[in-house]
Amino acid sequence: DELKSIVELSIIKKKKREVRSWQPSPAQKI
Repeated sequence: DELKSIVELSIIKKKKREVRSWQPSPAQKI
């Protein structure tokens, strides 16, 4: 269960990074 949450966290971080790459920089505070 812990491992699953770690994997989900890394996926979320990756998605945020992808979103950040096409969003304007003021949105970087997320």
